[in-house]
This record gives sequence, structure tokens and C-alpha cells, in this order.
Amino acid sequence: MGRYIADDLVEEIRLSNDIVDVVSQYVKLERKGKHMFGLCPFHREKTASFSVTESKQMYYCYSCGKGGNVINFIKDIENLDFIDAVEFLAARVGIEIPDTVSDKDVKLSSLKKEVKELNVYAGRFFYDNLLSEDGKSARKYLKDRGLLQNTIKKFGIGYSSNKWDKLYCSVKDKFSEEAIEKSGIFLRNKNGGFYDRFRNRVMFPIFDIRGEVVGFGGRTMDNSTPKYLNSPETVVYSKRKNLYAMNFAKRYSEENLIMVEGYMDAVSLHQAGVRNVAASLGTAFTEEQARLIKKYTKEVVLSYDMDSAGQNATARAIKILEDAGLQIKVLTIPKGKDPDEFIKKYGREVFCDLVKDSITAFEYRVRTLEKSIDLDSLNGRVKFLNEIAKILSSIYNSLEREVYINKIAKDYKISQESILKEIERLSNKEILNSPKLKTITSNRRKLIKKSNDVLSHYEELILILIANNNELFWSVEKDLEEIEFEDETVRELLAGVIKKIKNKEIVAFGWLLSLLNDDEASRYVRIYEDECNFGNNQKAILDIIKKMRIIKLKKKQQNIVQKLSEEILSDDEESKIRLKYELEKVLEEMKILRK
Repeated sequence: MGRYIADDLVEEIRLSNDIVDVVSQYVKLERKGKHMFGLCPFHREKTASFSVTESKQMYYCYSCGKGGNVINFIKDIENLDFIDAVEFLAARVGIEIPDTVSDKDVKLSSLKKEVKELNVYAGRFFYDNLLSEDGKSARKYLKDRGLLQNTIKKFGIGYSSNKWDKLYCSVKDKFSEEAIEKSGIFLRNKNGGFYDRFRNRVMFPIFDIRGEVVGFGGRTMDNSTPKYLNSPETVVYSKRKNLYAMNFAKRYSEENLIMVEGYMDAVSLHQAGVRNVAASLGTAFTEEQARLIKKYTKEVVLSYDMDSAGQNATARAIKILEDAGLQIKVLTIPKGKDPDEFIKKYGREVFCDLVKDSITAFEYRVRTLEKSIDLDSLNGRVKFLNEIAKILSSIYNSLEREVYINKIAKDYKISQESILKEIERLSNKEILNSPKLKTITSNRRKLIKKSNDVLSHYEELILILIANNNELFWSVEKDLEEIEFEDETVRELLAGVIKKIKNKEIVAFGWLLSLLNDDEASRYVRIYEDECNFGNNQKAILDIIKKMRIIKLKKKQQNIVQKLSEEILSDDEESKIRLKYELEKVLEEMKILRK
């Protein structure tokens, strides 16, 4: 059993959090009539197209299509799942959520809470240790690396003693053995006891997107290995889902986010005033990290090391970021310096100029390819053309592709026709015949068919209208009993709405949105905003039901005609007479409905 919060409590929490108050903490809003407008926090824009409707307690962006209720907003803006978003809003208004989960979940929740408290304690312990006599060498190291005291304090940087169990001795009587073991900060010894995982290292607390300490990274101050030692996966920490300093960078990443490799790179750039910077956490770049980044920016500037490992990491990150729909640029620092070293030597302005001169992912791939192929040889040029064509064939924007084809043809003296022919050959052989692409194409066709299905759309309109005006249900109750909804999701949602109405409960559109995923919620808000502006809602819903009946009768008519055509050569006259009678009946019903 997963975490669970009762529906009525979710609704209470939603209603207790006025959407204008909540959104105003993230977006500057100005009232224009019944709506309030501001710049959308989910995409870059210069003209405000993000609206908040106080009377309906919902938001909608007329540009990117994002929409929903206050829970949807917090999910997106804070990168939370549904339960975390509800808990976030509950804490905001002081509503206590009772434990309505299994014993196992209650135990896990309690353990997570204690581990987080232990992490905070350890972070303070390391910071205090840095300031003590024991941390003298670590302070000198940080000073030599150019870090100021206010930077050290902001990032909570500390020091782990060279003693085997200094931290453990401090926590063993304050926290449970299970929390100590599950925190990842300690290791068991042969006797079943514990000792400190991190020793004689500069300590970097790892914060999640909400600013909670979930793990640590320890950097050695000498040549001992490993250079960096990071927390393992724990009940509160996943390397795949977090980025170092992202809790700070998210506020400054509207234009782009700079991704670096190391803790010191990120800290030094922030100290120099470049605050849209985050670092990976000792792991290959992941899809989860890409999705996290996409919440806050549309463009990523990769600034990884220039060694082979760094270049491999860059290539992998480009692919993942592209798949996530993000724009990518690559920053090359002269003479192979890392960002930490460069910005300390040349300063913020010179570094920012480098960022502005970052090359596109395509240009980076071409330059990397050029270094690995002998372009003076005939075989080398053929190989280069083949590889370039592969890269170009993966660019789906025709205008962007054309620009790059022109550039490649000019720079490498290759005819545009040759490049286009090779792209076409690859497209036919590798792309169009790809089983994966066929599956994607098939799924897209199904989605397009569903989105364009008039009957399904009418069903959604009825659901939205009733959720907005519960009294409409009583005027169409009998009609709805006679019509079977074909969209299973809409049918189930409407059944839930009707059940509440019959139980004399008030159903709000915001409650309905809470039952939908983010994409569905945005679509329902768009339908409401764009299509539900009827002068007479009762007349509108009756007209929609009439149109649905006509569509269903047309389908029935087509089926009967098909069966009659199949019976032409048959000797079963009784079957023909029955089908003709059914057809006449259907045509008569359609005639009556159209009057």
C-alpha cells in the first residue's frame, strides 16, 4: 500500500490554499478583469500569458497550455509528486495529515524523517568541526581554494575528522540504530558496531530541490583516493534524481542552466555571481535529472572536463537532454581549465562571455568527429560524410537541419546534394524501418485519433460542465442513464462526480482536476477556458447530448448497412427484413432528433 491521503482531506487542503496567494509567491500577478496575469513560470516569455482565475481556483497558460488547480501548480513548480504536493500545501496552512497508511508505510515515513534529522545534525556537526581546532587544515585548504566564509556558510561546507568514530560517538545516543545504519553516513565494523564513513575530508552537504539535506560528498585534501566520496543511495537520497546546488540554481535558471562536474566548480561559480549553476553527483547524467532541469529552464550549457571521461559524459548528457526536449550548448574552456580554476583567474565577465560563445550540440559533435577522422584521406572524408549525415538525420526541425547542411557543405567543401542523399538513405534504412519508431508512430496515431474523436470530446464537455455546475446533472439525469459513455476514463470520472452529487456533496472543478495527471488537468482547463463559454449551460449540455445520440445512431446505421451488404447474396430473407426494419427505426430516430 502506497502513501494515501483521504479524498475529503485533499479537498479541504486544496480549498484552504487560495491559488492566488500560492501562485503569488512564485509569480508577480496583475489583475485584468476577472483574471490575474503574470509571466508563466513554466516557460520563457516576455508577454504575460499565464492566468489565474480566483473564482474557479485554477491557473492556465495560454501560451504553453499548462493548467490545473493549486495542487497541480505546486507539483510542477516544486517538482513534487501528488502526495508531496498535498503535504506541502497542508503544512503551509497548518493542516495535520493523519497516518492513514499501512504499518509498513508509517514505519518507513518515520525512518525517513529521522534520517533527515540525522543528516541535518551531521551537517551542523561537520560545519562546527570545520570551525574548531580540528578543522584548521581544512580551513586552510578552503582558503587556498579561494572560498570566502559567507560561501562556506551558505553551502554548509564542513570537515569530517580523521578519527574513526567522532561523529558516531556524538549521534549514537541521539538517534536509533536503524536510522544510523540507513543514513549512509556510517559503516558497520566487524563487531557489529559503527564507524564514520567520511574521515579527514572537506564535506559538502547535498540538498534536494526543497533545500533539505539528503546526503553528503566528501573531498580529500591530499592525493588519497577516492578523490570524492559520496553518500550511497538511501531512503532519502537518490543520485539519479538530484543535482548539487540545484536548490539555489533553480531561481536563476530562466535563461539557461550551466551544468558542471564538481562541487568546487559549482561553489566557485556561485561565489563569483554565476548562480544558474548545478553539478552532477558522481554519476552519469540521468533522465530523472533531465526532467528535474526541464522544470526550471529550456536550455542547458554543459561545461564538463575536457579529458576523455568528461567528453564521454558530455556526449551522454547531450543525448539525454535532447530526448527530454531541452536545447543544449557546450562550453569549452581554453587550455583545458575547469570552471573553478578559470573563473578565479579571469573573473565573472570573461566566464560569462565564454557562456555566450558556447557552441550548439551539433557543432560540438562535428568538432569532436573532426578530431577523430583524417579528413585529408578519401576514406576519411567518406566516413566523415556518413557520420555527419547520421547526426543531421536526427534533427527533426527542417529549418535547423537546412542551416547545418549549408554550413557543413561550405566548411568542408561537400555538396549539399551529397549530404541530402545520404540523409535520405539513412532515413529510409535506419529511421523509417526502426521498430521503436514504428511503435512511437503507432502510439501517436492512436493518441491523435482519440484527441480528434468528436464523441469522446463531447463526453469530456459534459463532465466538465457538470463539475462546474452541479445543478445541470438533475436536468439531464435520465438522458445520461440512457447514454453509455465510450471513454472509460471519462465514464469513471463522471460516475464519481454523480455519486457525490447524489450524496448531496458539492463537487468543484478543482476537485476533478485533482484526480487527473498534469497533462490531463492542463487539457481540461484548456477545454473549460476555450469551449465552455455558453450563454445557457443547460441548453448547451442538452445540445451536446443530442449530438452524441446522432453520432451513435450514425454508427449504428453504418453497421446495419454493412451487414445488409453482406446479406445480399444470402437466402436468409428473415435476416434481411429484420435489418431493414432496424435501419428504418434508426433513420426515424435520427429524423426526430434533428427536428
